[in-house]
Amino acid sequence: MAQGSLSEEEAEEVWTADLHLVGRSPGGAPVYLVVEAALTIDAAEVHRAARRAALLGRTGIPALGVVAGARITVDGERAARDREVWRVLDGRAYPPGTPVGAGAA
Repeated sequence: MAQGSLSEEEAEEVWTADLHLVGRSPGGAPVYLVVEAALTIDAAEVHRAARRAALLGRTGIPALGVVAGARITVDGERAARDREVWRVLDGRAYPPGTPVGAGAA
């Protein structure tokens, strides 16, 4: 499939994310955040955030997958590491690869 196009089903999946935000990269370019939120984040939320961000990215729009909640399961943490998904836990942001409790932004 060519860059810039999603099927109707894929577009619907992107827009059913819990939250969409637009921020800026350190260089000032716009970046879209595709967020899945739950009280307890598990691997399913992580996979949804990653897939929806990847779909949006296929259109040429820079996008990051993000999960947000009060806590994350061991499987959710592993999935976030593997899928390079940001975590926002109890109000603290953790970049991909950063252990929870270390280097919070």
